[in-house]
Amino acid sequence: MNINNLINEIKSNYNNDELTQIINELKLLLVKQESIVETECKCPHCNSTNFIKYGKRNEYQCYICKECKKTFTKKTNTITHYSKISKEIWESFIEYEFAGMTLKEESYFTHLSKTTCFHMRHRLYSICHKYMETIKMKGQTEIDTSYTKINLKGTKPKNMPRLSKKEEMDQHFQE
Repeated sequence: MNINNLINEIKSNYNNDELTQIINELKLLLVKQESIVETECKCPHCNSTNFIKYGKRNEYQCYICKECKKTFTKKTNTITHYSKISKEIWESFIEYEFAGMTLKEESYFTHLSKTTCFHMRHRLYSICHKYMETIKMKGQTEIDTSYTKINLKGTKPKNMPRLSKKEEMDQHFQE
């Protein structure tokens, strides 16, 4: 899904109060600092409840799952996982993104590079996509089709979702 389409879909489906509530929920979801162990009591990789403490990484307690043998901390599967950017900057970035700012503007206000903001944007949108998949609609719902152009430049023929126009024409002449 296109990034701009995702944000526009979120903005169009909700009024300002609901949008503010969603932004606040995203802030809590995206930069949550509670331990996944304390809240869910299971491994984020295999959902096992069979794990033990496994030292500390920086100030975070590490755990190892006895079944899948993978380690995890309270930041695993959060937006701040492997991120050195502070919680405050993430919160302001989320507000800037939903305000419709460009990468250049976000870069200026957060004092980060455009590349960093680009990667933050994609982390945010992947979390938004996961969040939108969990939303269940209620009441009467209408669905309408929409068509978007796709760019297949550089796509190998075996990975094409359809035949190229040249191949379609060749097939018509061969028949």
